[in-house]
Amino acid sequence: MLQFTSKNVLLRIAEVGYSTDRKRKELISFLELVEELQSILGTEKVHFEDEKERLRQEIARLEQQLKVLESNQMIFPEEVERAKQIIKEELVKNGISVEVRMFAELIQSVKDVSWRRAIETFLGRKRFFIIVEGKYCYEAMKVLKDKKLYAANIVITDKLPDSEVVKGSAAEQLLIPNAEARKYANYLLNGIHLCESLEELHEYPKGGLTKDGMLAIRLHV
Repeated sequence: MLQFTSKNVLLRIAEVGYSTDRKRKELISFLELVEELQSILGTEKVHFEDEKERLRQEIARLEQQLKVLESNQMIFPEEVERAKQIIKEELVKNGISVEVRMFAELIQSVKDVSWRRAIETFLGRKRFFIIVEGKYCYEAMKVLKDKKLYAANIVITDKLPDSEVVKGSAAEQLLIPNAEARKYANYLLNGIHLCESLEELHEYPKGGLTKDGMLAIRLHV
């Protein structure tokens, strides 16, 4: 007898030449295959819906970030925002109600906005270091350690020296009402002279910054 594939059997199921038993077996196999494919399609549909929702949320997040950028506001790292919230919640549990903010959030304004990008470039990730009142620094650090919040940093403001703003420095450009953030700004930026030219930068080997933000030099001499 000629050997036919299952496909041939199914296509010619009404014809003679195939045993009823074989037709039944092939039909059952086909139905099982259909059920399996339906199950796979159902699973894929769920995954597709999940992925569609994830993309929808991502688009919404990016649109929000675009609005923030268009309004010239800074976008803060999500992991640091999360760490801030956790620190605040844990401190409250211990009876401590204190402001928990990023350094950048405590900068009210830049006097001459033409220097803003250069100063932000120089500060880099330090803009997002977390500041709390000095006497609670240790407690905040302990929360970071206990909760394994390794993406965030606490400024140990209780160990920073008090200092006056140096005239002509990057620190002078920042208007900061918060006393702890002011200490941190002076610590980071008092030694950085704002230079209008490469020639002027050459005169400040201990620390100078040009407006393009690409020529920050700080030599310990």
